Amino acid sequence: MKHIIAVLFLLLMLCSVSTPASRVVCRIPDPTKYPTVLADEKQFYVFDHSQKKAFIYNRKNGAKVAEFLKFGAGPGEIFAIHNPILTPSSIILNCYPKYVVYSKSGKLLYEKRCPIDVGNFVPVGGNFVGTSFTPKSPSEKMSEALYSLYNPGFKKIKDIYRDKFPSPIRHDGKKYHNLWYRDSSKALSYKDRVYIGATSQGFYFAVFDSEGNKLYEIKKNLPKRKVTAEEKKRILNRPKSNNQQMRYIESHTIYEFPEYYAAFEDFYIDSDKIYVFHYPQDDIYPVTIMDLKGNILKEKKIPRLQIIGPRPVFKGKAYNVWENEDTEEFEIHEIDID
Repeated sequence: MKHIIAVLFLLLMLCSVSTPASRVVCRIPDPTKYPTVLADEKQFYVFDHSQKKAFIYNRKNGAKVAEFLKFGAGPGEIFAIHNPILTPSSIILNCYPKYVVYSKSGKLLYEKRCPIDVGNFVPVGGNFVGTSFTPKSPSEKMSEALYSLYNPGFKKIKDIYRDKFPSPIRHDGKKYHNLWYRDSSKALSYKDRVYIGATSQGFYFAVFDSEGNKLYEIKKNLPKRKVTAEEKKRILNRPKSNNQQMRYIESHTIYEFPEYYAAFEDFYIDSDKIYVFHYPQDDIYPVTIMDLKGNILKEKKIPRLQIIGPRPVFKGKAYNVWENEDTEEFEIHEIDID
């Protein structure tokens, strides 16, 4: 009897920590490294940070619909890909100091000049919220993110939120200091509201309307997770870069760790839900799912997402790009997250 109870307990524990398996939804013809993947009903939008290119694929068969983006300073050209945004009718890229908008077929619609020291503009109503960062000096120990409301011509209307946190990278005159698992903040827009997540305040979000008025806050007292000695060792012993410049920087860098992980790593909003991604543990992402008022609907664990930029969610599903080493093909994988 005791043996049966022990087996049942083990099975219960296994079920409680199980994670949904990812499945291949389509194979894509282009090799891609360091991708950001966005999705809608008909297409996948894959942004390759290494090649500074973007590809649009048919969801059903993986056929390439378009390839767009050019590296440079001319009309429609970019220096880097920063936090692409998918709207119902367009693709938005923040490419300092430009705000570039494409159709969903990859055609350049228009671009606007924006303040050179402000980035990550998100549209809200007819206005925008942009983010400027300090410190201006690389030696300063604290950083600041200032969120401000701008009109359609990118003229500042007012500041709406200020966040302060330890500088992720600083230089003391001799060495770089690189702080891992640090506090950070970012803004997303959804249905004419702006949601600013700021881990310097813990598990915290401030919500504003399209005129920059604060509507409400979301704050939860969730358990903290310590940064373990094993995790520090993994970072310190990771493979060194083959790039000569990067190897020099690595040899002159001191890696620092807080006692606890930041309250979350990233968040995404879709289908009237806020998906909050915590730092992965053993290649598993814990996810907190809330409604737009901050009521927790579900806690979930999913496989780690091998992507850069926003953790994309579309209708309760998250996406990954993997290289199949057996077939040497690149695949888009889908994971149930709701």
